Amino acid sequence: HYMILDSLVQRLDSKQRDGVSVKIADFDDVTYCVENDQENTSIFNVSINMKGYDQCAKYGLEDYLKTVYGPDSIAPTKPMYNLTIKFDMDALPGDTPEQKTEYLAEVSRLKRNVMSAPFRHAFSQTNSGTPLQEPIIIPYRNDENIYIVPVPSSLQQSQGEHSIVVVYSICFKHATDTAIGEVFMKEFAEARRDRDLASSAAVTFTPNKAPLELQGVPGVKEGSDMGFVSFVVFKRHMDGAQAEKSITALTSFRNYLLYHIKCAKAYMHSRMRLRVESFLQVLRRAKPEPPVEKEKKTATGRTFTRK
Repeated sequence: HYMILDSLVQRLDSKQRDGVSVKIADFDDVTYCVENDQENTSIFNVSINMKGYDQCAKYGLEDYLKTVYGPDSIAPTKPMYNLTIKFDMDALPGDTPEQKTEYLAEVSRLKRNVMSAPFRHAFSQTNSGTPLQEPIIIPYRNDENIYIVPVPSSLQQSQGEHSIVVVYSICFKHATDTAIGEVFMKEFAEARRDRDLASSAAVTFTPNKAPLELQGVPGVKEGSDMGFVSFVVFKRHMDGAQAEKSITALTSFRNYLLYHIKCAKAYMHSRMRLRVESFLQVLRRAKPEPPVEKEKKTATGRTFTRK
């Protein structure tokens, strides 16, 4: 989150660190709290409250966060939050300002790192040749879940490599959002026809009803306001550095979709306003001019007004 990074970078070289307390809201009803210790102002705590945290914590989350932020980074959780990490602003890893800033950038990606735990577990299981035995369900928003589903073994044999399916259930609040989202999702399928993007994950959009991958999964909500986006993630997307890119793309997909729906609506509204303005200009030009009475004069040059 940019505001977390900005709040921390401002105090990296500053000596004025007294009374730091910043509360930040993010997409998906996520809230952060950035504050420092009152006695030792170089010790900073970053807390996060998010939906689905308990499900993410089941898959080795604490051990992973210790590898990212340090072995002593997990602090007692602040009330009303799910997780708190701490670090010493005067003893950040790295020798250069760029390295220290990169550590703070990693702190600002706390939500992404928390949500990455189930994906890392699924990737690790798939790469080891022991696919998931049951779906992973992450209730990350109200009425919306992320499902990480194993692909049936028969289908994996036909594909020649292990894979998983990541399904997002999306609740559209307005009919216009549904229409724009459906058009936007179809563009993903069209994009794979490009030769440079042929190796990307396959994407399908299923409106109203859950896709076949979610058959037998309990608690799947369906309806006219629901849509399901499925990503088929292959083994080549789960190896090495590519796995980190895949996790970043998957964990930020819902925000990405919401951003583009809002941008599309803003663009259409601006176009409609321009069109209305052009129509008003046409009406103004079509309005007849009021008649102007001409001045009349007599033969001697006098002017007169006819009554």
